[in-house]
Amino acid sequence: MQSKKLNTTTPPTSEELTSFKRKAAIIPYRFSNLQTLEVLLIRNLRDTKWVIPKGTIDFPLQPQVAATKEAYEEAGVLGRHLPICVGSYYKNQQEVPTYLLEVDVTLNKYKEQAFRERKWLAIKDLDSHIMDEDLLIIVKKGIKSVTKNKAYFKFAIRTFCSELGLQYEIKNKKEVLIAIPSYSNTPQIISIKRHGSKVEFLAATKLLFNALNAIPGNLSAKLLVENAQPIIGFWCVRRSKEKFVFARTYNSNLKLLTTDFFNTIIKQLAKQCATFNVTYKQ
Repeated sequence: MQSKKLNTTTPPTSEELTSFKRKAAIIPYRFSNLQTLEVLLIRNLRDTKWVIPKGTIDFPLQPQVAATKEAYEEAGVLGRHLPICVGSYYKNQQEVPTYLLEVDVTLNKYKEQAFRERKWLAIKDLDSHIMDEDLLIIVKKGIKSVTKNKAYFKFAIRTFCSELGLQYEIKNKKEVLIAIPSYSNTPQIISIKRHGSKVEFLAATKLLFNALNAIPGNLSAKLLVENAQPIIGFWCVRRSKEKFVFARTYNSNLKLLTTDFFNTIIKQLAKQCATFNVTYKQ
């Protein structure tokens, strides 16, 4: 049976879109012996353009895993895919989410070697090789996320919240707020701040004190004991405007975060704060 092609002169209908399988792409990169960042490009099957590995997302593979598989078959590279999506570009009117692959091994022989040339390129040479403007833009976004913690943080928050169905508010370049469901009618607000390559998660309770010496000693002692328990997060006291509040916090390396780990952290912090609020009502 012949595959149905999209109309290239008018926007695709919903029927046309559903007839196409979802695609994902990946940007293979490495640091050379001189610690210079390089990106691997491959030729398309018509041998007319330099592109990045891309292919169908076969069930039950996640998009980034499917794209990693394409990098192995089309470019002969193996490595670790990063858990962030750096955006999308459009190919044949189809949105293609794009990920990053930190390459560890470049194989001498690979499945599509007879059909595809590959080439490692320095960043300065990408403009002269990638002809599609939207693809060039997404590759440069990927490069920026690899080299800049600020960009990685932005793409990580966007990826994790999108995959978890969470809304977030950007407070500034280094902080976002996330509202997650709680046991009460009021959502728990989680503050996420970036400090260089580190990330601090913080969830505040509702119990406020006018001064530090107003905090009961037995409550502080109890929470110190809880800090020794093998669960995510620890209790601390933070200033909230002119008052003081107990908060649950957790610190992580930015690039150790994954969607699942991110979800575990915010759920644990919210749960601990909800229990605290019920136990210590003002």
